[in-house]
Amino acid sequence: MEKFQNFLKMYQGITRLIGAVFIVLLLAHFTACMWYFSAKLDNFNPDTWIMRYKYMDEEEGDIYLI
Repeated sequence: MEKFQNFLKMYQGITRLIGAVFIVLLLAHFTACMWYFSAKLDNFNPDTWIMRYKYMDEEEGDIYLI
């Protein structure tokens, strides 16, 4: 445990970078979920991005990545 603490003290820039990447990934995940939820909230009417770009037959995981 002491080695790990010394590692974190020595490489504070790397730990900050890892933290920043984690925050960016978390925000990207939240945005993707909200983007899909907004289309689902409108019952996938023709004005939503899923229907407009013909993604209605795709699986939810593929839509998440799109």
